[in-house]
Amino acid sequence: MRGIQFDDDIEDDLYCEKLVEEYLNNPDPEKHETVTLEELAAREGIAL
Repeated sequence: MRGIQFDDDIEDDLYCEKLVEEYLNNPDPEKHETVTLEELAAREGIAL
């Protein structure tokens, strides 16, 4: 006997599409700036 199956893939896809849309519509001019893993760790006080 099979229970109800939910298609989580569709929900995941919709969520990801929403995140991409929000990113693309974000007017922040620094949204494309990146930091290295080391810089992020130092900012957050994490020792690598």
